[in-house]
Amino acid sequence: MSEPAGRLMLQDLVATDESVFAATAVTPWTLLNGIVHASSGRLLTHSLLTFGGPNGVHFVRSMHAGSIAG
Repeated sequence: MSEPAGRLMLQDLVATDESVFAATAVTPWTLLNGIVHASSGRLLTHSLLTFGGPNGVHFVRSMHAGSIAG
């Protein structure tokens, strides 16, 4: 890496197309909404999946039964 204090790009973190990365937001941020309580009483989660290769970015919304214990 030429600039240690600079911004990291995908090529800096993963140098192969044989990779998978998954992230599920708990709180809202720029790309994902975090956990949302749907009007049906279910929980809606938002995840980001990346796979190696040029078309490897996918956004996934999932509905879950139950609620957050609190």
